[in-house]
Amino acid sequence: GSMDGQKLQRVKDALLILIDQADVEDEIALLRFSDKSQLLVPMAPVSDSQRAALKRAVQGLSANGNTALLDATLEGYNLLLAQPKDKIGGLIVLTDGEENRSNIRLNALTDAIQKGNVQNPLVVFCIAYGGEAGTRTLSSITAAAGALGQVRDSDPASIQRLYEDLQKYF
Repeated sequence: GSMDGQKLQRVKDALLILIDQADVEDEIALLRFSDKSQLLVPMAPVSDSQRAALKRAVQGLSANGNTALLDATLEGYNLLLAQPKDKIGGLIVLTDGEENRSNIRLNALTDAIQKGNVQNPLVVFCIAYGGEAGTRTLSSITAAAGALGQVRDSDPASIQRLYEDLQKYF
């Protein structure tokens, strides 16, 4: 896959920062995607064992296949929609590539996010790694979440602020 070497390490570093910043009352799941999306760590409160499972999964990430960005985004979004409505969910999408493998189309994904956010507002952050990242696609995804969506830079300082900014919504 295109996310190898330096970019993959930057994504791992970003995820480890977010995992380290998470509070015990936060709940986190981890999905990966290439040719298809795959739930690596199910949603659970960030206990010591969940934190360890998340870190192991992050360290085991590898680059291969295509970029099923839209399918993975919808799977993560639906995972959050299924959570209790008294919690605000935050979806963070990290990618380096242009969508090229999903079954769902961009307009269907953005429609699902717009409709879902009427019933249960969810925060959507997208982070682009590398010049070939589909920033137009990421902008469309975050725009569907309205004021709760943002495309972010992949620099370490921006990643550090991401968790702090997420906390403002909760």
